[in-house]
Amino acid sequence: MKPGFVALPALAHDLPSHPENNQRVTAIMDLLEQSGLRDQLRELPSPKPATRQQIESVHVPDLYQQLKTAVDAVLVKAAEVGFALIRPPGHHAVPTGPMGFCLFNNIAIAARHAQANGFERVLIIDFDVHHGNGTQDIFYEDDSVLFMSSHYFAPGFYP
Repeated sequence: MKPGFVALPALAHDLPSHPENNQRVTAIMDLLEQSGLRDQLRELPSPKPATRQQIESVHVPDLYQQLKTAVDAVLVKAAEVGFALIRPPGHHAVPTGPMGFCLFNNIAIAARHAQANGFERVLIIDFDVHHGNGTQDIFYEDDSVLFMSSHYFAPGFYP
């Protein structure tokens, strides 16, 4: 049986002047091809999301709960608003996959969690040096979530 590999949708995201660009993926794929190793591998489908148990197998158990705390505090009325200072922010991850350094869109997941627990509308205020393009894409046609992004804009600065 051939070993498997997963090719994440990394080639669609590129910023040639940034060290984390799609040339890193193409260089590895080219080397696998040139060495003949590519023929010994089979491409696998994208993986399933990690379960809480899998997350807690490498992180302290409280981390999972801490990441939910801001939304849950609002849900149980222990706070009027939630503020999550998260790194990486996740706001570049789009519905179809990761982007930039963001694997999951943390704020979008939190917004849906709030809605699943009774909140009809959610306001997301994203302030970061980058625009939260993934969050915008996720909620672009969803009137139940208002997304506002305050970010730096300059030529050559993604996106």
